[in-house]
Amino acid sequence: MGLFASSLIGLDIGSSSIKLVQLKPLGKDRWALQAYAIQDLSDEAVEDIDPDLRPGVVAEALKKIFKASKANGRDVVTAVSGDAVKV
Repeated sequence: MGLFASSLIGLDIGSSSIKLVQLKPLGKDRWALQAYAIQDLSDEAVEDIDPDLRPGVVAEALKKIFKASKANGRDVVTAVSGDAVKV
């Protein structure tokens, strides 16, 4: 069944929101949606504020989105891109 035997969580961390989907493999090239959610980021996460505060705002949004979606699992896939990305 490939690398992911149980389920896979996809996270899109954007400049204004975080999107989450959890997929479960059903067989070859077939997946079922188990959970999904969108969490808006507060203006604090994207505006010019103290850079030391931004990670805490995003971390809180991540906690909220996982709680709201009831997603659980160990395999998370994410990607970040763009001129404004700071890793």
